[in-house]
Amino acid sequence: MTEIEEFFKKAGIEPRPGQIEVAEQLAKQLDSGSVGLEAPTGFGKTLAVLVALAARDDFPVLWRTRTYPMARHTAEQCALLNLRYFVAAGREKMCRIEEDTMRFLCRYMRYKCPYFDVISQVPDDVFDYMELRERIRDVCPYHAQLFVRAQVYIGVYRLGLPLPRQVEVLDEAHNLIEVKSLPLSIVYDALKEIQIPKNALSRIIEHPKAFAEETIPIVLKNIDEGKKLLAAPKLLALLSRAEVAWVEESEVHFIERYIPRVRAVYISATLSPLAEIFRVPIIQVPAKRRKAYVTTWLTTQFQEYDCIMAQRYNDLLFLLRKHFRRILAFATERVATLIHYDLDEDTLEDDWSGVLLVKARGRRAEGVDLEADAVISIGAPFPPPFARTRTIGLSLETLTVITTVQNIGRALRKPSDDPFVVLADRRFLKLTQQLQSNFELVEVNDLQELDKILRQQRKPNQK
Repeated sequence: MTEIEEFFKKAGIEPRPGQIEVAEQLAKQLDSGSVGLEAPTGFGKTLAVLVALAARDDFPVLWRTRTYPMARHTAEQCALLNLRYFVAAGREKMCRIEEDTMRFLCRYMRYKCPYFDVISQVPDDVFDYMELRERIRDVCPYHAQLFVRAQVYIGVYRLGLPLPRQVEVLDEAHNLIEVKSLPLSIVYDALKEIQIPKNALSRIIEHPKAFAEETIPIVLKNIDEGKKLLAAPKLLALLSRAEVAWVEESEVHFIERYIPRVRAVYISATLSPLAEIFRVPIIQVPAKRRKAYVTTWLTTQFQEYDCIMAQRYNDLLFLLRKHFRRILAFATERVATLIHYDLDEDTLEDDWSGVLLVKARGRRAEGVDLEADAVISIGAPFPPPFARTRTIGLSLETLTVITTVQNIGRALRKPSDDPFVVLADRRFLKLTQQLQSNFELVEVNDLQELDKILRQQRKPNQK
């Protein structure tokens, strides 16, 4: 019996098919440096990685996730293996001063904070930030996290706290390349607050980090003089991490990229498209390829997307509503403006029905499960051609594939999930090679042909 098998046995866990072999490969590969693991949803990637690290005694580990619900899942897996864990949090959850301005002040002028103090001891029996915040009253709970002892520290990607680690695990690693957006109006409000003219927007687009470095002293001076800033700290927090920026319609988009400073394990069901950027060997577990129907008569390409094309998309959604109770749809803000359905990023009832139109790369595009009978990408979510993504080694096509697979994946969280998938843009056919590890693309040439396919595949639990 191998060491990995022995570890599963001692923990009283019956490994799923392939988990032992993958954990053994990971443990071996970590001798040489960083490694990636690409495996489908439901494989048990978290458990396999934890077992590999435990067998090597590669602690402490910093396990990074995109959201706090995902962090909770990792904590549950640590508990199964009797590993001591701590779920850490950033300033937005730990700071006792509610104003965003004060959080910005913490980053650069922490010694002015009434709660900032040095602490060398914390209770031994705390396992997450909420409990720590409750039990540490007189000092800053954010910085107190540095003194928590754990084998596995779990936090979100952008947690800046220098927690101890020998290895970083980057969960849902396709999100390490992330697009964030701010309304153009908020950007202008931020510039106005610190008395910088609007034409500085061009400098933001060209060199976001450099602009942030130049502007931070101005913001700090304003704060020191007692001025209340609302938009400027939010803008500079994004700019300080942004590597690429562009303006599209009424929004400014920023691409952030996280780069670990120690050995790392990259985990994702969609890792291959980013192999050229991460430059690590990838252990691949074959995934079930799902059929995805590409509508060849539709496109949201800028020159062709007009009211007539938008009506064709509405006709497609109407057809899907005839066959399915729940249709999860993704679109960019530009595309959504001409669709009959409103973008919904805020409210969602448990028993929703109809069409739920969600923003591609929005808050619901990752980290949440949205069970649906059908899922559709309304258009291929290409960034505009002037977005300078190649400056960080990322092609527009790769970013589009990542976004698409990520969006469709909201309805593919369990192996049993089997929604009808529609990629509603003929440009997806140009991405066949990049999408082939996830989807078998099937061309559909008109609405009547799709209706025929739907009638043939109708399931008893559907309309």
